[in-house]
Amino acid sequence: MEYKRCNSSRTTASISRSPQLRTSATSTPVRSATPMRTPTSARSGASSARRTLTGTGTGSGALRSVGLDGASPRAKGPGLPRPIAYKRSGTATSGGQVDSGNDMSVVSSRSAIGDSPKGKRGAHKPAVAKTGGNGRVNVYARVRAFSPAETADNQHSAVHLSDNKVEVVVSPKSVYTFMLDGCFSSTGSPSDEGFASQSSVFDAIGRPLAENALAGYNAAIMVYGQTGSGKTYTMFGPPKSLGTEEQGLVPRVCNMIFERADACFQKGITCRVCVSMLEVYLEDVFDLFSNRKQVTVRKDYLDNSFHVVGAKSIPVRQYKDVEELLQRAEALRTFAATAIHARSSRAHALFQLELYTTFESTDIAPRTAKILLADLAGCERIKLAQTETGIPFEEARNINLSLLSLGSCIEAVTMRKGSSQNIPEFRNSTLTKLLKEYLGGNSVSSIVVTVGPSVRDARLSVQSLRFADRAMKVVTHAKINTVKPITELMMQMVPKTRCVRLITKERGITRRVSGAERVAEAAE
Repeated sequence: MEYKRCNSSRTTASISRSPQLRTSATSTPVRSATPMRTPTSARSGASSARRTLTGTGTGSGALRSVGLDGASPRAKGPGLPRPIAYKRSGTATSGGQVDSGNDMSVVSSRSAIGDSPKGKRGAHKPAVAKTGGNGRVNVYARVRAFSPAETADNQHSAVHLSDNKVEVVVSPKSVYTFMLDGCFSSTGSPSDEGFASQSSVFDAIGRPLAENALAGYNAAIMVYGQTGSGKTYTMFGPPKSLGTEEQGLVPRVCNMIFERADACFQKGITCRVCVSMLEVYLEDVFDLFSNRKQVTVRKDYLDNSFHVVGAKSIPVRQYKDVEELLQRAEALRTFAATAIHARSSRAHALFQLELYTTFESTDIAPRTAKILLADLAGCERIKLAQTETGIPFEEARNINLSLLSLGSCIEAVTMRKGSSQNIPEFRNSTLTKLLKEYLGGNSVSSIVVTVGPSVRDARLSVQSLRFADRAMKVVTHAKINTVKPITELMMQMVPKTRCVRLITKERGITRRVSGAERVAEAAE
């Protein structure tokens, strides 16, 4: 008889940190394959000035709206609204040419070209939205403005945009081309043609997300990129920017939700909104709406999902309530100065809005939807950032490892295709646990990859765009989330309660039967 050897699991170490606002430290680059540490400390962060993308402008393409007016009854039918999706114009080939294609799940390929012409700089006009069934993750690129230091060093642009194409020139013989769903250039002057302002980015990405949520679909936007590339600016805007032209996606999406809710109230449609905001710092999760109270992430083995236990979900009646909560959370977020960025995010921030919609007609089922807006901390080179020792090193290490885990999960999701191999290991990182539902699950998801324009950041920009290329392969399965009657919910509990009884009986565990389980037993 032969026995197969099983690999033993490794345990993670735990450390305790007391974070505080810092200046830069010195460091050396680290590539570690060891498990991430999970300290249990909380941090309250202050802030210094944040790097911003400058100016205002306009831009966007035609977008098709799917709203609450098209509400459909419980029964399936042709009137059921579908999530907004974007059609790709083509994929890159080895010769640098672009082939047209209609399949939304077609994978773009990255190729190094040496003699293809440079693309015209500027933001493209987003493709016209169309309805579709199961789509995929939509991916966009945004190029920030040159920083004062880059301008003083006479850095020239290494990133060139043309329609949906991003071209990164690392060296004269090393040019990389990527095909995405959209590109936004915030370099140059706001008066330049094609300049991507905060408003134009919202019109192209945030507005379809809000429309999908109002129609009953879960939706998500995640910003990804190297440190100092404009992620927090894109998602939240600079400090004290609420109510200005520079405010980011989060306040704009919330404002649109309440504007549409007020308009729909006149038509007999009622919307209830709850918001929550979490921060993932050194693999621990903190509730920013509850004075940085530490919460836990637990797995539900019945539906193979992860849930946050102890986080506060606050009902809000108007947009002003959201503004007050965002201002309170801003003071509690974790920022620190590094050699690269004066106000670098040292943790991942996740803002979630839950929307519950009811209709006057009893023939239309109530709907529920979740919106996730994730500001991911930036990957960084520890030597350049000078975060070699102490807390800065642990922060950089955990950020890089969590983003590495995110990339591994995305690659596994795209390669799985129903087989038992390449199973995504979402449990390897707290971040991937929280994002699991939005990566290939029941959600209309988008990713904005932010890159720096200078030659100094060219190699990191290529790495970020390779991540974007992989993310475009992730297929999502969005569906309208309706609130089911209590009798149907009780019938769904029957197999779950039967499973619990069998497990406890096999293990000889004596447990108290709840009232809900008695009802489910009676339904059997």
